Amino acid sequence: MTRMFALLRRTALVFAFLVAPTALAQNSSDATIAVIDQEYVLFQSEAARQITAELRQAYASEDRRVNQLEQEITELRQRLETDGPLLTENEQAALQVQTEARLREREELVRRLQAAQQNRRQEFLRTFEPILTTVLERIIVEQNIVLLLSGDQVVYVRPELDISTLALERFNAAVAEARQSAAPNEEQE
Repeated sequence: MTRMFALLRRTALVFAFLVAPTALAQNSSDATIAVIDQEYVLFQSEAARQITAELRQAYASEDRRVNQLEQEITELRQRLETDGPLLTENEQAALQVQTEARLREREELVRRLQAAQQNRRQEFLRTFEPILTTVLERIIVEQNIVLLLSGDQVVYVRPELDISTLALERFNAAVAEARQSAAPNEEQE
């Protein structure tokens, strides 16, 4: 979990225990408690979908190779199982070596794909968490939210207190706006 999520969680808990009861007692008619699922907002966003599609396209050949290797490994294992008693020791050893080589190649490819995915995720969070923070700050002010809880820390919440869908809509709009304003700058360079 990123530092922002951890900081938001700690801040919310401190606020919940120290400040919220006093604030709610003083302005109970105006004060609002809300819940946000930040991962939902970030990873269901249009930006996340676009980056996921780009990632799939960029690593399509590696994905195909992983699938091909898995098929070859299955076939080699089946051959060893079914034809093993009929093969010489050298033939069995050769099939075993081929299987192990394909397993190592598959493991290496999967490790590289996972590393690329993790790097892209971190880059995504560095880029888009500040936008989400701005969106949430605006919603907090607009709705007079005195306590914003992380959805993963809440057992139950009435749907009207969950601002995740609203935040997703605003986040998508903010990202689109940021991209539009960046596009003319890129054309000038």
